[in-house]
Amino acid sequence: MPPQNLRVTNVSKNQITLAWDVPEQDGGSAITSYIIEKADTKRRTYMTAGNTDEHTLEFTVGKLIEGNEYMFKVYAENAIGMSDPVSLDEPITAKLPFGECLHLCKIYPHQFEMQFILTVFFFFLKSFISMLQIHEERYIFY
Repeated sequence: MPPQNLRVTNVSKNQITLAWDVPEQDGGSAITSYIIEKADTKRRTYMTAGNTDEHTLEFTVGKLIEGNEYMFKVYAENAIGMSDPVSLDEPITAKLPFGECLHLCKIYPHQFEMQFILTVFFFFLKSFISMLQIHEERYIFY
């Protein structure tokens, strides 16, 4: 039987973490490992992304391209062979997760507030200097 309940637990711009549950049955032989495969939806060809031992029910698939969509399959393996795969219903896009900045802002709010204030200050300062240079050039040429 295949592993159960394949799910995505983390997404970033270059890696996606998958987790799953043990199969309901092992076919009469203990599970020895899990094999994880990935496919870029542009190519639709699955390739081995990695494997884990029988106790590890999570795997981070790396070396992904930001913005690309990926499909995943996980197989259980024992002495008899490989199970049927469990797969996700929809492709997953490698990208920064929504709200990541909000999470960091909660941890370091004073740094983000200061960065925002400085960014706004320098934007207006640059605009003011540009305006002065334009006015200065007008007076020079008259």
